[in-house]
Amino acid sequence: MASQQPGHATSADATIGIVGLGRMGTPIARSLGETFSVSAFDIDSERASSTPGLRWSATLRALAAALDVLVTVLPGPRELQAAVADAFPHLRPGSLWIEMTSGDREITRELAASAQEHDIDVVSAPAGGTQRPLGVAEGPEARSDAQSGLGTGNDPVCHRSGCSVIPPLQPHQRQPPV
Repeated sequence: MASQQPGHATSADATIGIVGLGRMGTPIARSLGETFSVSAFDIDSERASSTPGLRWSATLRALAAALDVLVTVLPGPRELQAAVADAFPHLRPGSLWIEMTSGDREITRELAASAQEHDIDVVSAPAGGTQRPLGVAEGPEARSDAQSGLGTGNDPVCHRSGCSVIPPLQPHQRQPPV
């Protein structure tokens, strides 16, 4: 987003859309709405009243067609798969998808590969952490995210050359500027 590539918006003029206005999506939408132009969509249309000041989209397709940045904050992987299947064909090439659903990392990888096919940049930042997929080893034999390549730039979730890895913040420490 910071680069001035053709078809890419700058952060100052980006239009952001939030999909999923539950307990996590609503405060994220409100916070982003203080600085950016934000539109929202949720399958529960009654949630529009919980986010005054945001533009409400009647459909996910309409929302996606009007965005530079799509933020998904959904209950789980099934909802995420359905939402991106509906949204990706309507997002402009060069759009950014910020995925904040706490879901299955393998599904996120598959969806990131699909995003790449649509020329959509991806940032995976699960709000509640990633649930370990079934069948993945636990304990000493389990590979860490760094060993598996997740989030290191060698993974489809970080598929663009501009992806950088930011170490997690520790309590009571400030992260130096990147």
